[in-house]
Amino acid sequence: MKQVKRLRFVNFKFMILIILLNFSFFKGGETSENLIIKSIVSTNHLSGSISWSPNGNFIAVDNSNSDKIQVFGADVSGGLISEISSEPTDMNTFSLAWSPRGDFVAIVGYSSNTVKIFGVDTTGNLTKEISSQSTQEWPCSVSWSPSGNFIVVANFNSNSIQIFGVDVSGILSSVISTQTTGDLPRSVEWSPNGNFISVVNCFGESVQNFNIDGNGILSASFSTQITECYPYSICWSPNSDFIVVANFNNNSIQTFSVDATGTLSSVISTQTTGMGPSSVKWSPNGDFISVVKNAPVGNNVQLFGVDALGNLLPEISLHITDTTSAEAWSPNGDFITLVSSSIDGGCEVSPGAIYEGSCSIKIAL
Repeated sequence: MKQVKRLRFVNFKFMILIILLNFSFFKGGETSENLIIKSIVSTNHLSGSISWSPNGNFIAVDNSNSDKIQVFGADVSGGLISEISSEPTDMNTFSLAWSPRGDFVAIVGYSSNTVKIFGVDTTGNLTKEISSQSTQEWPCSVSWSPSGNFIVVANFNSNSIQIFGVDVSGILSSVISTQTTGDLPRSVEWSPNGNFISVVNCFGESVQNFNIDGNGILSASFSTQITECYPYSICWSPNSDFIVVANFNNNSIQTFSVDATGTLSSVISTQTTGMGPSSVKWSPNGDFISVVKNAPVGNNVQLFGVDALGNLLPEISLHITDTTSAEAWSPNGDFITLVSSSIDGGCEVSPGAIYEGSCSIKIAL
């Protein structure tokens, strides 16, 4: 097994925050502290991934130490409803994603090299595990196709991505297609138009695009661009014209354009972030990019503007918080959820580490 680079040295007591964006404060490009905590709801243990349901009514959270997936409610004012349901995953989870139709949640577990599907009904109640399939080594990121017919998994220690089919009942097929990536793929995402899959490679210091056909067959990587040091998170713009990458060791985000054939441009724009950006997301309307930092100092969530050409604007808003590792926008763009934590000592963190800690959800107005 290859030696894996350790990412941080923090022992976490976790919480999840939901932050309401007050766009009336975004004036003249000035930075403003306009993201304010509104409420808190407790979860189980360490949480590293969070996802909103497509209708905006529910939030799914993984819990690595307790080996659970949980679903919480959220009302239209940004208020959090306590846990609706939870189910055991029987594995150390690392990434989850809600299906486009809102009826399933996919989750990967790095300790068991497994991808699983759970059902969710219209009231937010989880069903027991519907199906599972084996992956290659250390699956650390999962993404649905916009059609809901496939999922893609990035395998951190196997330098690969894999495609699985998902039928209308949530049954996973065996592996349809596998392709080799650069060294240590950390984040994978399907393009909103469904035509391409992008991945960032930590040690490879690169972003790659892959074609995929209607049957779930991947091409070899056909377009690659060099990033800054240790790219850790990737996100597509809603119109599928751009990609943004967070570079963990360089404290930066970068944008790249993507043409109709899926070819990546060289870097369009770069902005400096706080220490250790671990997650980056585009807002649903395409006007903003959020970044959270997984670092022992200088913790905050930052918002950057982005213009129609993919140029990043200077930071326009921030919120000081505890150490954060992931975020997700609500479908209507009014809220951001954060997996946040307080620091309590010194363990090393990597996709294969085991942590102690507790978790809660916060909402900000």
